[in-house]
Amino acid sequence: MLNLQYVNEKTYYQISFKYLSENIVQITGDFPIKTKGFNLSRIGSPEVIIGNYTDYKTVYKEIENGAMFSNDDSVYVEPLKVVTFNAGFGGTLDGTTRQEVYNYEDLIIPTPIADTDYEFVSWSPEIPLSGDIDGNKNFTAVFASTLSEPEVEPELTLEERITVVEGDIQKINEALGG
Repeated sequence: MLNLQYVNEKTYYQISFKYLSENIVQITGDFPIKTKGFNLSRIGSPEVIIGNYTDYKTVYKEIENGAMFSNDDSVYVEPLKVVTFNAGFGGTLDGTTRQEVYNYEDLIIPTPIADTDYEFVSWSPEIPLSGDIDGNKNFTAVFASTLSEPEVEPELTLEERITVVEGDIQKINEALGG
């Protein structure tokens, strides 16, 4: 734990500090987020500055229980989410199948094209019409056969099979002259 003191202020805040890169530092703890730059000192020795961060005036990104600051005016930009569209068995897709976007309404959904004897049924999972995309996503076009299933004769019961066998035995006997 360290003390944080904003430039031209007298109040100290106990914080945890992490150096993330040449231009970005992370502070966590119970402190107000201000864009004034700051100094760090050891707890119990606030008069001895161990870190001068007076150029770190830009809030790079707010995080849970803290913030990241930059000294070059850079701010965090949420990366685009990658959305991939796949064609399931029985069809193809017409359009861009890999897109980088922030929101569902920004997607240009490719057109599902069904193969012969197939039809497009749905997307799996269903594609939301709007809202923020919370991570990389995959959607698959589901196709179904349009051919009717061949009729399957029901299986004979034991009694029906015995009747068939008895009939076959009778025909064989008749054929043999008996």
